[in-house]
Amino acid sequence: MKKFFGLCLTLFSLFTILALIYSFYVFYKNSALFTELNLSTFQIIGICLVVAFFILLSVAGIIHGIRLLTRNESTTVKSEFNHELNIEFKGKLNYADYRNLILRKTLNKPIFLVTPFAMFFLILLVSSNTLNNLSELEHLVSSLVITLLAIVLLSSMTIKQIRRTFYTNKIFQEEIQYTLTNQSIDMKGDTFESVINWERFIQISEDKNYILLYQDHIIATFLDKKMFSSDELILFRSFLDSLGLKHKS
Repeated sequence: MKKFFGLCLTLFSLFTILALIYSFYVFYKNSALFTELNLSTFQIIGICLVVAFFILLSVAGIIHGIRLLTRNESTTVKSEFNHELNIEFKGKLNYADYRNLILRKTLNKPIFLVTPFAMFFLILLVSSNTLNNLSELEHLVSSLVITLLAIVLLSSMTIKQIRRTFYTNKIFQEEIQYTLTNQSIDMKGDTFESVINWERFIQISEDKNYILLYQDHIIATFLDKKMFSSDELILFRSFLDSLGLKHKS
């Protein structure tokens, strides 16, 4: 089903781009249309913004569609692991690394490629229909400034929410003792102890700071790679390959 949706999304996005290109071709071959329409500079800029927005949206659609088409729905082929796994370490999660991870995963979504542009266009549209005493240049500058302020405000609110989530989660505030064996992962803090069998995990994700083990599409166990020695990290990656978990982007 996801591959079918990816195919439809890719084809629709390609059709949108081709339609826009054809429209430009028609106007190029019939340049008199611009004269007949008697468009102002502000209106021409508005049209260009709308076209650029749909192009960006279509490109994002193509990228997401191709990802869905090429994504392997089956689990990764399991590799052999004939070693005894017994890794122990302890430590606390670092807020800066956690914040950067959440921000990257949030901003990596295709919708965020076009959100600032859409925001600017909507503000410009509202401004042009309500503030009639401003010149075209003043409309553009004021809309750009408001958009930048809105982006800064939304970014600050997002970071504030991430910070609140981190510091209100008691587990993140405790030094945790981790024990990784062939059967399970054991985590023990001052106020909790949890043992999770590896069969409970369905997906894995890794960035430069963390290995994330997902029990579903939302809940993940964070393992800070800085807590591993280099040899332990190599051994643990080899063990994870033997589990055949899907890799989450």
